[in-house]
Amino acid sequence: MARRTPKEHIELVPGAPFYHERLFIFERIRQFVWDIIFPFFPFVRDFLIAVGIVRHHVERQDYHIGYLAPGKTPEGLRAHLLREGFDADRIAWIDKEESIGLRRRVSFHYQYHLRLFSDGELRGHYELTPEASPFGHLLEWEFCEKKNEFTAFLDGWVA
Repeated sequence: MARRTPKEHIELVPGAPFYHERLFIFERIRQFVWDIIFPFFPFVRDFLIAVGIVRHHVERQDYHIGYLAPGKTPEGLRAHLLREGFDADRIAWIDKEESIGLRRRVSFHYQYHLRLFSDGELRGHYELTPEASPFGHLLEWEFCEKKNEFTAFLDGWVA
């Protein structure tokens, strides 16, 4: 299946968490349900993978950004990204050798997703949020690179 490019969105408050966006009632209900599901989802995901109901066979998703800059640490990068508006991505796949996986929601519908691997490689993509479109997110319907935006988030942290 060919990937579609995300529709343009309006970022109401640049760099602000998604909840500054005005959500419609249906979106509020979906967010409420996900807030309840989030703490349990990693256990359910790992169980479904362990028993073979769901398969995740991608070692590393597309869109190489670069490598962690010399002298920079994963802990320092995590702290930097948290200051930039990233937070834990509790329902994401965990790729082989992934050491950090964070997301920055731009709106209820879209997010940046960044991963750091044990060898220092950084990969990231822009996609639908699972809250807005669980199947679209899983099937990567709207999935693209956005390397320039990641480079801005990672100013001084990527080589």
